[in-house]
Amino acid sequence: MLTASQLIVERLAKLGIRQAFGVVGGAIMYITDALRQSTAIRSTFLHHEQAAAIAAEAYGKLENRPALVFATAGPGVTNLLTGVADAYMDSVPMVVLVGDVRTTIRADFATQRYNAPQEVDQRALLEPIVKEYLCVEPSLCAETIIDEVDRIVTLACAGRPGPVCIALPLDAQGGKFEAAAALASPPSHEPQGYLDEIAARRAVTALASAQSPLLVLGAGVRLARAEAATRDLVRAWQVPYCVTIGAVDLQDAEDELSVGCVGPTSQRAANLALQAADCVLVLASSLDQSVTGFNIDAFTRDKQIHLLNVDAGEFLRIRNTSVQCIEGDLRTFCKWVSEHATKSPSAHAWAALVNQLKNWLDHTHERAMRTTVNPHLLSAYDISRRISERIPQRSQVVLGISLDAHSVFNAFRVRKGHRIIVSRNLGPMGWDLPAVIGAATTESADTARFLITGDGSIMLNLQELAVICGARLPICIFVFSNDGYVSIRTTQSNFFDREFFGCDSGSGLHIPSFEHLATGFGIAYDRLHSLDDIDRIIESHVAAPRPRLVECPLDPAQLREPRLVSRVVNGKFVTPSLADMTPRLSESDRARVLSLFPQLAMVL
Repeated sequence: MLTASQLIVERLAKLGIRQAFGVVGGAIMYITDALRQSTAIRSTFLHHEQAAAIAAEAYGKLENRPALVFATAGPGVTNLLTGVADAYMDSVPMVVLVGDVRTTIRADFATQRYNAPQEVDQRALLEPIVKEYLCVEPSLCAETIIDEVDRIVTLACAGRPGPVCIALPLDAQGGKFEAAAALASPPSHEPQGYLDEIAARRAVTALASAQSPLLVLGAGVRLARAEAATRDLVRAWQVPYCVTIGAVDLQDAEDELSVGCVGPTSQRAANLALQAADCVLVLASSLDQSVTGFNIDAFTRDKQIHLLNVDAGEFLRIRNTSVQCIEGDLRTFCKWVSEHATKSPSAHAWAALVNQLKNWLDHTHERAMRTTVNPHLLSAYDISRRISERIPQRSQVVLGISLDAHSVFNAFRVRKGHRIIVSRNLGPMGWDLPAVIGAATTESADTARFLITGDGSIMLNLQELAVICGARLPICIFVFSNDGYVSIRTTQSNFFDREFFGCDSGSGLHIPSFEHLATGFGIAYDRLHSLDDIDRIIESHVAAPRPRLVECPLDPAQLREPRLVSRVVNGKFVTPSLADMTPRLSESDRARVLSLFPQLAMVL
């Protein structure tokens, strides 16, 4: 006989769940006991449920299959929300297994705030950020439970992936069932490909006849397991391509067709190429403001844009007739192109111009343009560049959300074999440390793990350093130490004349000594004095992996450059075009860009 909790845990294992993250609690005592007895699912314990959900999200991003996150009722569920919401927004499969109070004392939330201790309306909190919320009532039979678990886990991975939730009230967790129900083979659910072939043909025809075609690759390329098919498409067409910040590791510094990362905080050359293109095919991206910036009219000027996305709901954000939508999944699209598209784009002259632009406006050129680099301190961009040049080819790199991520989007030399993950939509501070724990549990045994984060962000989940130390996870953590929140300082500088408030040591925020913190947690500590120190540290870490924290002192005044800078005019936000980044190009550089791409005269 199995308890209902064991029945569900065993079924999750049968469905391919191999990793769980969570925090134990009284309202999930049967669930945690079932996980204790499981030989198929490995459990990693964190100190905060938010961290557990983020770790599960990072595992899902890298493995492209769901992990399990478990949490107790009430405060355990409320703590989960940030990580689950981030997974929902970033389309990451995840199975959330939570407890709930006994059904016999459950509140009527239409008339009551709560009835039992530690009770909240979990369904109302979680339903907006999961694909489905399933409550397993005590009256359900084993066959129904199994069918529902099969269905909901399949749903997590189907179409546009995302988290799903299974709630087990305490009086349902211990119900007894025959073991045979959990052992039956799950039904096969082969995903059915779909493509609007009329819209696809229109896009391919437009791309083939364009003078300056460009591809934009989004995070959905990996979600669709279409990396190889997309690479084949790029090679067959010989069309330059950019990547979004959620797909930053799909680029390849060695590939002449790889232009770089686009967006308001990304690479100038890539943005200029995207703005100059006359026909853009966007593959598996939502084409949101992290790609286009906020000046949509400038972005869409004088170009055709075709957007392929598996989620038709994403097209609702598109309110510009220049963007033509293609509903379908990317693997089906690539297969259809290989079988039906007879005419390929001819863009060799355009590709040569784009490559010239990329090689000119490179890391060295941007370094010379930056306005806030103290000559006595290291630059965040130079640090990220050197890290990228020294880490092994098989490396996972987890990013924070501010200058740390921006420096990677701009200066990191991505090579084939690098995996880079970031919270691309919600962007919660504190995401990075739990995420690298999730990365360290993936099944790539020969992969080196690195975290590039900021001193402000790491503080929000600092307690999880104990997990890294206790499990001796071989993670090398580079902490950009610049006295707090550089993104908030930037905003307060731009809009409030440098009247800082709650963002650094001079305005009420305290950051402790990282050397003392590392020592207290039992983690090796190092401090950068020169870029050459990075070579020594990475060589040592690869030779003898262990938990390691590397403090990287930066100038607190160093800004994120290049970037789009909005301003307020007569109480309204005014945003420049994606091509017009700060610091602005010199007149001679602008003239050189216009000699390559005269079509940019209206937006540059």
